[in-house]
Amino acid sequence: MLFFSFAGVFAALYAYTRERSALFLSATLLCAVLAVLQETSIGLRHIHSLDLFAIGGLFWFSSVAIALSAASYVKVKLDFKMIGIISIAGGFCVYFASKAAIDAPRLFLIFELCSAAIILSGLRTLRLGNQTFVNRILQSFLCMVTCINLLRVLVVYINMSRMSDAQAHMLHHDLIYFSTAFMAILASNLYLFLMASVKINFQHQLAVTDQLTSLLNRRGMSEFISEQENEYGGEIWEGRAILVIDIDHFKAINDQYGHFVGDRILASIGQILQNVLQMHGKVARTGGEEFMVVLNKNSSPIAEQLAENVRVAIGMLKHDMLGRGQNVTVSIGAAIGQEGEAIKRIVRRADFMMYRAKSQGRNKVIVDRVDFSFSVKGMAHQS
Repeated sequence: MLFFSFAGVFAALYAYTRERSALFLSATLLCAVLAVLQETSIGLRHIHSLDLFAIGGLFWFSSVAIALSAASYVKVKLDFKMIGIISIAGGFCVYFASKAAIDAPRLFLIFELCSAAIILSGLRTLRLGNQTFVNRILQSFLCMVTCINLLRVLVVYINMSRMSDAQAHMLHHDLIYFSTAFMAILASNLYLFLMASVKINFQHQLAVTDQLTSLLNRRGMSEFISEQENEYGGEIWEGRAILVIDIDHFKAINDQYGHFVGDRILASIGQILQNVLQMHGKVARTGGEEFMVVLNKNSSPIAEQLAENVRVAIGMLKHDMLGRGQNVTVSIGAAIGQEGEAIKRIVRRADFMMYRAKSQGRNKVIVDRVDFSFSVKGMAHQS
């Protein structure tokens, strides 16, 4: 009843969350229980070949299901070719062993070894995927399940010489029962932990993402900067370029056309920034109509060119909701970090350059050079 209860819980979780890993865990427990019941119901001395293959099939389905559960959670595909080879090889071993009149406990050990090999193939697939925190936890879980399988084999094999077939069979049965109960409890707690971690991660993503543009918000950019400094130290900003981008006459657009139009313009500009700069650094919406870009080390030398690309792309956007011939433009300030310079100072210099672009007619890119001389790029037309 315990295992059926756990299987029912996972099935209910699948019905509620539509997370296939819960369904596979339910199938794992059901197959394991049915295998144990089938093993218990048959006699030791007159086991039919069909009984053997039924038990083996259930054991192997249970192993495939638990590997599928882990793989589906991290969105990777199992190597079913390898699983098929292991299953066929195991089937031949069981068939020839039964023909050779091998006693039942030893036949069941073959099932255990094949099950362990199937789980190991799933572990190999996980190791080939992205080594995220969740992936490593699932790898550890599959390692533990494999070790439990092999430990059952070792315990039964060591004690077989001192026991009758019936005693060895009962020992194997008890080991399966208690180890499966342990794995069911462990899997339940692990699944609940992963669900909680996903929920927490989702809430964190909401907290650091601007819902209108899907870019980082000010908090998200601050976290990125802190992570960079914690990992690489304050010197990480030397040679890194910062762009500060502000939409020209945005308040007038909001006042004339309403906030709905303003929001659509912000979303469109956010998409442009993502498309142009996503391979070059981190982009965030840090204020109402203000954006900030931290370029990576390799892209910083072409900061001025990238800023020009952004300015031109935004200026070419067509906004049907605005008056005929009216385009939206941006003013961009850029600064490149110097030796020993803090990120706040670089941002302040870029921000100053953005205001300089505003004062010189808007729709411009102005870069604060390392030697603090200024260069003006872009159109002189004031929107």
